[in-house]
Amino acid sequence: MSQFFSPKTPMAVIKLGVDWTKALAELGDTIQSATWAITNTTDPSEVTTAMLQGAVDLSKTGQVWQKVSGGTAGCVYEHTCTVTTTGGQTIPYSVRQSVKADS
Repeated sequence: MSQFFSPKTPMAVIKLGVDWTKALAELGDTIQSATWAITNTTDPSEVTTAMLQGAVDLSKTGQVWQKVSGGTAGCVYEHTCTVTTTGGQTIPYSVRQSVKADS
């Protein structure tokens, strides 16, 4: 079962976030670095790198944020936030989001 962010429109610029606080506490670890990637699950041939706006925002409390824009109405995108911990673990987490037509 996939988790979903709320739908967005192609014109909307939004800030998406993943809260790693609980998982990191269970591991006894902290985030060293984080990246985001986006894949169009409806049309995997679409180049999505331009949807990522600016640098990853990494909080000291274990939250990772990324501004996202664009997208094609009617498509579903998978946003993957991957963290590397100070303990050397690489952990990806993916959430899907649909893009609806501008109103």
